[in-house]
Amino acid sequence: MQAVRAAGNGPPSAVTGVSVLPSDPIFLHTDYAAIYRAHPFIRTCVDFLSRNIGQLGLHLYRRGPDNSRERERTHPVARLLEYPNAWTPRYDHMLATVADLGIYGVAYWLKWGPAGARTALVRIPPFALEAIEPSAIGALRYEWSIGGTRLSIDPADIIRFRWFDPDPARAGLPPIESLRRIVAEDRAAAAHRQTLWQTGARIGGVVERPKEAGVWSPEARDRFRTQWQERYSGPASIGQVPVLEDGMQFKPVTMSLADTQASDMRAANIEDIARVYQIPAPMVGILAHATYSNVREQHKHLYQDCLGPICVQLEDTIALSLLAEWDDSDPLYLEFNIAEKLKGSFEEQARAIQVLVGRPVMTANEGRARLNLPNVANGDELMSPLNMTVATDAPAPPVDEPDHAPRGSVH
Repeated sequence: MQAVRAAGNGPPSAVTGVSVLPSDPIFLHTDYAAIYRAHPFIRTCVDFLSRNIGQLGLHLYRRGPDNSRERERTHPVARLLEYPNAWTPRYDHMLATVADLGIYGVAYWLKWGPAGARTALVRIPPFALEAIEPSAIGALRYEWSIGGTRLSIDPADIIRFRWFDPDPARAGLPPIESLRRIVAEDRAAAAHRQTLWQTGARIGGVVERPKEAGVWSPEARDRFRTQWQERYSGPASIGQVPVLEDGMQFKPVTMSLADTQASDMRAANIEDIARVYQIPAPMVGILAHATYSNVREQHKHLYQDCLGPICVQLEDTIALSLLAEWDDSDPLYLEFNIAEKLKGSFEEQARAIQVLVGRPVMTANEGRARLNLPNVANGDELMSPLNMTVATDAPAPPVDEPDHAPRGSVH
């Protein structure tokens, strides 16, 4: 297992290949992107992370003096995050960034324009960017291979998103590196299943010919073998009954899928891939132990324990590498709109609001509009239960005043 290409001290930003199965020409010297394309469940996990985070809006807020906050919509950073460049939508830009992290363990943005006046954010594919003299505090410079030329880029113009690698000089650790064995096993198992489907209903085993049948010439033996393989191999042979001659007997010695425990091994590999990407199993279609209640709870934890750390990493990296270039960045901070995804259903929100408010929050006509019904007279007033009053309108408590002097008082 070896890397196809490495530059300098071998940062993953320049490592584009990983040998998964040296004996298999399909996976010999393949790169991480090819494994992502070829392995269905690795793609499932990477797409799950990138699509869900790409769906979230990344908002810029300004802290107020009373611990309040106000969303900034016109600040240059807010506009850059909403419209990163003239050819890439916000969703596609963030989706590709998280997908790069899931595949390569690192992602890059090029900050276009002078510091403090950036005009665009451009994603650079990790395999196209080479770190020159990488170290624990960064690279001396970057070189971008584009259109047959190599462009030298100042590290100050690069935003690097990095997943942890024990070697600080490396750009980041690709999750696929931890899945080498699983990818190799799945490839071998897929080749085995493909062979079984190609041979169809052929019965694997040996044909025994009794000695009493006489001498069997090599030509006759080869002719019998060829006819057997042509007639009883492949999907078209399903259901055909082999006919033996000369007292021959057939003894099966093949190993079935059940004997190889292929199904159990594949299920275990799929769960291991989900664990490496730290995705709850039911969220990516592993429903072996899923119930209605635990799926709902795991959906809540998804944005807290699975996507939450990735979102915080993206927020902090953008704040450090981009937002800090502006002089007014001190009261500003970035936050993904996770609260919108954690909201319950409309019925759950309605019950919670009614408990907090204590009375209906919609008029009769607003409710009828949701049902595509016409308005009714007096339907625009917000009704309140008779046993409820506003605190400022509540009558003052009565004060008991004695109508005669207490007994024993002196007049």
